[in-house]
Amino acid sequence: MSGKIIIVCRAAHMRGQQVAGPESGALYHVNADDGRLHALEGGQPCSDAGCSSADAEELAQFPMFKVIRSAAAPPPVIEAAAAAEREVVSEPVSELDFSVLDGSISALREALSSGSHDSCLEALIAAEESGKTRKGAMEALNERLTLR
Repeated sequence: MSGKIIIVCRAAHMRGQQVAGPESGALYHVNADDGRLHALEGGQPCSDAGCSSADAEELAQFPMFKVIRSAAAPPPVIEAAAAAEREVVSEPVSELDFSVLDGSISALREALSSGSHDSCLEALIAAEESGKTRKGAMEALNERLTLR
């Protein structure tokens, strides 16, 4: 486990999906219960959460991913703080509302036209890029980005 970093995907629509490590190209499974990334080996998620430090560094640049802790055994004080944070992270809470990406392209366009998602357009684009990457959704998001 040395060198592995625990990453959580905050986007509820990504739970149960696969994510490619941007640095290594390795595939990770987003746990449906807590959003933690697990490396895939032989097409199956590893029992221990974690990804490479290089992938963790790249994924952490996207608002939908959060670095929780290094998988190496931390000192007891740090472990206590990490345990408290895990309790919060294990709840299916998302700081951003990514549900707008779950519907049709026309529903996305309608939701974007209200302007209520303008503050998180970059995060929505990153989520769509790491998810379905629908051409129409990307066009709608980028169009709104140029209008704000």
